[in-house]
Amino acid sequence: PAKAPPDARCWRGFPGVGHNKEDVRWTFAAYHPELSLVPPPSTDAAHYVTMSYDGLTVWARRGVERVLWTRLRHPRGGR
Repeated sequence: PAKAPPDARCWRGFPGVGHNKEDVRWTFAAYHPELSLVPPPSTDAAHYVTMSYDGLTVWARRGVERVLWTRLRHPRGGR
């Protein structure tokens, strides 16, 4: 398609050399990542909480047991 899908981060709407390198919506739908450095798409955002670790912003999937929640912190002013 010529128009970027919702939540696209890197999109080329023209034919030619290269390709679209990210499909965040598909990746989250297919793999349900437990942690991500990329914000989840709007369709999955309710399943994630914004946290920080060692100065990085991360998105952690709610209710995942393998995440060491005690090592993550809520960034100031939000979730």
